[in-house]
Amino acid sequence: MVKYFLIIILLFSVSAEAQDVQFSAYLDRSKIAAGEKFQMKLELINADPYSAPDISLIPADITIISQSQESSAQIINGIMTKNSSWIYDMKSDKAGSYNFPSISIQTNKGQYKTNPFKIVISDTTTLPQDTETKTGKVLIKAEIDNKAPFQDEPVLYSLKIFYTTPVEEADISKPKSEKAIIEQLSDPVQTKEDVDGVMYDVISIDYSITPISSGKIKIEPAVLRGTILQEVKEERPRTAFDDFFDPFSVLENGSSVSQKNVPFTVASNQVQMDVKPPVSTVSPWLALYGLELESELTDITYNPSKPSEFNGKLGEPFNLKIKISAIGKSAEQLPDLEKYIISDDFKVYTDKPDLKTEKLSEVKSYAEGLRGIKTQIITLIPQKTGELKIPIIKIPYWNIKDNKEDFAYTTERTVVVAQNSDMMDIAKNITTDSKKKIYASSKVKDIVGLGSKKSTAIIGILLLIIIILYIKVSGLRKKLDESVEPVILSEDDRPKTKSHPKKIVDNIPSGSKPVSKPIIKNNLRSVITGANNLDELKKKIQQIAHAVSGVADNSSLPVIAQKLSRDFNIDKGKIVRSSLTLEEAVNQKNEKSFLDLRQVFSEIFDEIEEKIKFSSPDKNADYLQKLNP
Repeated sequence: MVKYFLIIILLFSVSAEAQDVQFSAYLDRSKIAAGEKFQMKLELINADPYSAPDISLIPADITIISQSQESSAQIINGIMTKNSSWIYDMKSDKAGSYNFPSISIQTNKGQYKTNPFKIVISDTTTLPQDTETKTGKVLIKAEIDNKAPFQDEPVLYSLKIFYTTPVEEADISKPKSEKAIIEQLSDPVQTKEDVDGVMYDVISIDYSITPISSGKIKIEPAVLRGTILQEVKEERPRTAFDDFFDPFSVLENGSSVSQKNVPFTVASNQVQMDVKPPVSTVSPWLALYGLELESELTDITYNPSKPSEFNGKLGEPFNLKIKISAIGKSAEQLPDLEKYIISDDFKVYTDKPDLKTEKLSEVKSYAEGLRGIKTQIITLIPQKTGELKIPIIKIPYWNIKDNKEDFAYTTERTVVVAQNSDMMDIAKNITTDSKKKIYASSKVKDIVGLGSKKSTAIIGILLLIIIILYIKVSGLRKKLDESVEPVILSEDDRPKTKSHPKKIVDNIPSGSKPVSKPIIKNNLRSVITGANNLDELKKKIQQIAHAVSGVADNSSLPVIAQKLSRDFNIDKGKIVRSSLTLEEAVNQKNEKSFLDLRQVFSEIFDEIEEKIKFSSPDKNADYLQKLNP
């Protein structure tokens, strides 16, 4: 499709030496709306540019979206014409009049400039909502499903483009507002619709608009630009060839009429919302049509005699699974649940939540048909013994349907936490081993420190004896080498060996190198033993867990331990307790326990690796590839 440029300004300088050099500026159209993309073309004829045009002084409110360059040359009647063009895609979000300064360029024939010029960018509300020609009509409309929402309540914005003639080079800019978040919900949908007895083709685009402040909010119109067929009269005598070359051309009063694509710009109607402010008693602010909370405890012993009571051990983690289901928001818009759990009795770790958004039918508004579901697993680690209360999660929200403050709760539960003997044994062993190493180290220091003069003399004598022995052995080896003469075996004297088939490698050209299979240098143990301190050990455990079990590579160690114990059916107590011990050592920067913990995790991942090899060879190859990039 040929792109027609409307020459808004054609100003050029002419030098005394080269009358045919031109440097000109063009705009692709005269009507430009705020937020709408337009093009400026700079064209240099019959000169070679040393650099791109200087556009540094273009007004600050004009944004350059992209730019490109074209070059061409043609010879007509023995005369060459060179052409260099720079095309800039631009826009401005603010309506107004903009003065463009002279744009200069350095060439092999000197400097050339355009004269200053002015463009006017109109407000989108001043653009027509439709355009009509003899070939057809284009119309654009917008509407919202709720003109008085609460702050943060999503609203459906429906945009429809009606047309009875083909639209070419269509470009649409979405609606805008500084006081709302606007997101396109789906791809355009094409249908047909009868409007006042006229059948239109219709393109529908839906947007979600979430107001982020209260009061009156205007949604600026969407702008559609393109080209449509239009009849164009040409005042010229009609010839006998017109019907042959252009059968669609019609003769009117001595003029020929043909159809050409002409540009058009239309804008939708402006939409306004009167947004209600948050209610002060609901903090943080949350406006919904309904909210439900479900919770359950997993990886912990249930007390059958008391339905709300569970039995746990000190320092041994268990999971609190919470499901929040809200009508009026998508899952991504729902609050994080960790901040609602406040307790000194537990350490709290959260895993990545599972998000799901459903659409409900037979509802009055877009928000009422939106149900967000967020499921989150929270790991709790008891920090004391006795009866501990699981913190109740209480979420306040404004019930839009009933127009009142409401709450959603989780069930109250009790965990009876007993002393953990296994945890005490691990801590005792690590402490005992550390003390042994310190004691052994001090004994060595004491031995070395005894009688510094006496020890220096003994060391000197020992060194002298070693040097004498070395000299004697070297001399003896030299004499043996001189006394042995080389023996050359005849063909018959050589030992007989079995003949072997000729190897294929004999035919490899000289200079070639043998190719070996890639060597897997990292298994799980080698990754762990590569750690040199507690921080490195933690990172390597996170790296392995991500490779073999898919957990996030920044997950906490207790969360990783729970996942690995479930995935590979290994001793949960051992890996969980070791993870807690490591987490504590990292936080306290206690490097004394590093070697013991590294050994423990080497054994744990040996077991995991064996189980992977036995049960899933494909998975084994997959994680090895991740560990050996």
